[in-house]
Amino acid sequence: MATLDQQPLLGRPRRSGPPLCKALFLTLCVVSLVSLAALVAVHLASANHFTVCAVAKNPTSCLALISREVVRSGVVPLTQIELLRTLLKRSVSGVAAAAEVAHRVRNLVDPVVLKQQSGVSDCVQLLDLSRDLLEDSALALRSSSRLGKRSHSDDVHTWISAVLTNYDTCLEGLQGTTANYNVMKTPVEDLMALASTSLAILTSLSPPAHSVEDFLKRDDHQYYPSWVTSNDLKSLIQGGEWLPSTGVTYTEGL
Repeated sequence: MATLDQQPLLGRPRRSGPPLCKALFLTLCVVSLVSLAALVAVHLASANHFTVCAVAKNPTSCLALISREVVRSGVVPLTQIELLRTLLKRSVSGVAAAAEVAHRVRNLVDPVVLKQQSGVSDCVQLLDLSRDLLEDSALALRSSSRLGKRSHSDDVHTWISAVLTNYDTCLEGLQGTTANYNVMKTPVEDLMALASTSLAILTSLSPPAHSVEDFLKRDDHQYYPSWVTSNDLKSLIQGGEWLPSTGVTYTEGL
């Protein structure tokens, strides 16, 4: 009896194991390399930020602010100029909110109490002026190429330094009124931290050209309220508290 060769009705299945495994392996390798590169970039950025904050008045606050923005940015680390723009943007929003609080406080103050009314009114003026300076700073740094121009970077140094002086003057004017001071203390101190960190980053990107002596010789202190005299500014500088246009806000750092 003749026998027929037994053949399967269906052809043998193609083996897809090795190519599939190879593709999966390559994918995992690529993901690992990208993750490693991101970790290295974040580490290098963190080390750079630590160096920037080392000269700050409050390095811990500076690092906390920068770390928060780095986390918000995701895997791709922010460059210093991008970080500076981000902090200035937050400063503009923050000073607008603080000015609104100051306006409400002023409206609640008894007009008879002239000292309270004067302190709050001065603070409102200082915050409004600071908002304009921050907006000018953000505009000047809109293009990276502008930072390379000495005139632009020096202007921003002066503006942010003036903003810091305005914040400090605002709180000093409210110290005699506990209630008003307590209301404004936290938002203004938060703004001071933002401005100080911004100034630290700016100084690392483009060190200021003006010395303290240059500032003392200048008469165009248009970035401060009219009632802040040149003698007042000189007293602050010579007292070792503020160096408004040098990029170093305090004698021992920002």
